[in-house]
Amino acid sequence: MEFNTMNLDELLNASSNNGNTMSGNLFVDADVEVNITKEVPIEEAKEETQVLANDSTTDGEKTDDKEVKTTDDERELNRAKAMNKLAEYEAYQNKLSKLDGEMSLLNQELDSLISKIKLENKELIDKINSKADEIKVAQEEQEKIKADLLPLQRAAFNYDNNDKTFNYNKIQSTYVEPSEKNKFDLKKFREEQKDFWNNNLDILKPYSEITAVSDYIKITVSKK
Repeated sequence: MEFNTMNLDELLNASSNNGNTMSGNLFVDADVEVNITKEVPIEEAKEETQVLANDSTTDGEKTDDKEVKTTDDERELNRAKAMNKLAEYEAYQNKLSKLDGEMSLLNQELDSLISKIKLENKELIDKINSKADEIKVAQEEQEKIKADLLPLQRAAFNYDNNDKTFNYNKIQSTYVEPSEKNKFDLKKFREEQKDFWNNNLDILKPYSEITAVSDYIKITVSKK
């Protein structure tokens, strides 16, 4: 009789019916092979698969970028774009040169008409020139009067510091005391006296004006 193929009930029956020496004894040792399988939820399995796929794609993309786009490639691409922009600029420069030539011809035509008008109205032009000369002479006389007035008002001010303004009808003349013009190279001072500037920033900054200037492009057009 093959006990290894019998279930528990059959084993018990066999031991009691056949007078087997195993009757009344229990099996205390047994070799049992157990396999435990954990069931993973479908959604969780899908998410894990998707994450792995994304990681694989990302790594691939990074590898491709490193292989295809290098620093030198980016530099050359950027330079090529800059050259295209300069080509566009040159096209407009050529257009402007053409427009300037056309404008020059129009101005020549206008000058020709003006010359014709002057010749046809010589008497009027002479009167205009004469009046301009009279205006210039009158302005020069005013400057001479100001020069003569200066020592007179200076003397009045020295006698009484409150007596600095004279009024005559619509004319007001105010004496301005001697002063000085100040010019200070702040940029040079900051560059050459860095430590002094930084150590005394609280004192110096209120008296300085520093304005940020953005970067820009300077384009020179060759005349050759």
